Amino acid sequence: MTTRELVGDRVFLTRRQAGDLARFDVAAIARELTLSLQARAPPSNEPPRVLFDWSGVTSWPYKASSQKDIEFWKETVPQISRVAFVHTRRWDSQAALLAALLRSANAEVRSFSPVKLNDAIGWLVSDHEAFAKEDEAAAPTEAK
Repeated sequence: MTTRELVGDRVFLTRRQAGDLARFDVAAIARELTLSLQARAPPSNEPPRVLFDWSGVTSWPYKASSQKDIEFWKETVPQISRVAFVHTRRWDSQAALLAALLRSANAEVRSFSPVKLNDAIGWLVSDHEAFAKEDEAAAPTEAK
């Protein structure tokens, strides 16, 4: 299910998946994501931001994607500026593959655990420069 969300003045799309999923299928995800973006993307010139919420997924067999599926993704999915994945460690392989595909198209990508859903949304809607400064401020300093 895909919904359009508004936080502050930022619009992003949320793709929630839950339960037992048949299998990890890059081509099917590309088709569904593209249709969702066409139907619900914010009316602006800025590429959309997307939250993949997989916190409710209980089963999702992973099988390596074919080169044909990878090429289909690259040809089909429109430009996306930022993506946050919310998932348990169990779905790291699925998130890693999609993150690599998204990064190859210059999207910023981060993963968050389900208990960090609010952090994921905060990062997704944040201004890049402001968020980078917050990360630097939160980084531990070297002891002298």
